[in-house]
Amino acid sequence: MQPSEIPLKKRYVKDASFEAFLCRNRFKSIDVLRVTEITEQDYDLLRFFGGNEKLRWLNATKASSKLKFAYLAAQYMSANKLDEPEGFAFVVSKLDDNAWKFAIAFARFHKVKVALSNLTTVQLAMHDASAGLNSAMAGMAAAQELSRSHNRLYDREQARATSNLLNLSALYASYIDVCRRLRRYTDLHGAKSYDRAKNRLIANRTGQHLFLKDLRNFILHNELVQPQCLIHYDFERGKTTKLVLESHYLLLRGTDWKKEARKFIQSGEHIDIVDAVRKVIEDVDRFVDLHHKLASKRLRQDKRSYDHYTHERERHQHLVHAMFDPGAIFKQRSSLTSRLIEKSVLKSLLESSLPQNELLRVLTSIADRHQNLPQSIRQKLELELLELIEKRIDFPIANAYLDGRKI
Repeated sequence: MQPSEIPLKKRYVKDASFEAFLCRNRFKSIDVLRVTEITEQDYDLLRFFGGNEKLRWLNATKASSKLKFAYLAAQYMSANKLDEPEGFAFVVSKLDDNAWKFAIAFARFHKVKVALSNLTTVQLAMHDASAGLNSAMAGMAAAQELSRSHNRLYDREQARATSNLLNLSALYASYIDVCRRLRRYTDLHGAKSYDRAKNRLIANRTGQHLFLKDLRNFILHNELVQPQCLIHYDFERGKTTKLVLESHYLLLRGTDWKKEARKFIQSGEHIDIVDAVRKVIEDVDRFVDLHHKLASKRLRQDKRSYDHYTHERERHQHLVHAMFDPGAIFKQRSSLTSRLIEKSVLKSLLESSLPQNELLRVLTSIADRHQNLPQSIRQKLELELLELIEKRIDFPIANAYLDGRKI
């Protein structure tokens, strides 16, 4: 069977053994690639070929030409270059979305950017799970006070609390994994300054952090722990509600608690889950901010180059939106204004007290923020904006008063 006849599913295996197979059998990229259409899988597949093979696509098909420009951009960004802005802008204008995703992945800061985005996603998910835990606690407290339907409502809210607690412990493990990856990307492994910052941020809450981390293993290797709701009535403080886990149960059923986690569990008869989670998330928020600052500081040049690359792509996309009218496909033209200015920004400015000339200048500057719109497009845009401005309501302008005093 010829290499081109091998099914794509069998040919496309991303590992070192497949790379060795290609080299051993002296395959060329044209032997295993579909040259009539370039897909994301094809871009990934070509990672296994050398530089000479990557740029053999000079004058063949249209798809081959697209592949050539994708590799030109990838090679430029992998070297953190900024010395050919005109040429880079030209290459970017030739890339479709798939080619751009492939090329930008070679930029040095890209992995860090993705990891920081993942860290923020995990952080927000922890906030959502914490809010769900608080909501479940309120539901369990309400169910206890409604004795008739206590069992059914209480069990439902307790299941919600258990689910959110499991989510939090799993998310904390993901948070640790992403932080470890970021330390590797920024060469912070074993750095004493990083350890000092970590100890300063966590302070005396190491036990809470290790408890939440080990709780995931406890649940996976033993069983789900179901929080209980305790309501305490006090003459001075009023009613207080807590969502708790029994300490002795955790200690008896789990034998692999870290030293600080075990110490935290032994600190009381019950563990106030909501309070512990709140303190951990406060530390996580500060730690996420620290990683963003460290990445910007230690990889300053990489970040600068990456920002330049993404800015150039935004400029190109901005021009595409100005030139391409998707409404025409359905015989309903969309305005330039709607494509270049966000609806909320447009509404806010039209309702402002800016005079007509100033408002036109501001809106035009926002629409042409990258200063790459052709003159014909700008003229058409100004006509649309003038028509909108003439239709707006003129609000009377009076002096400013505060508590009846003119200021």
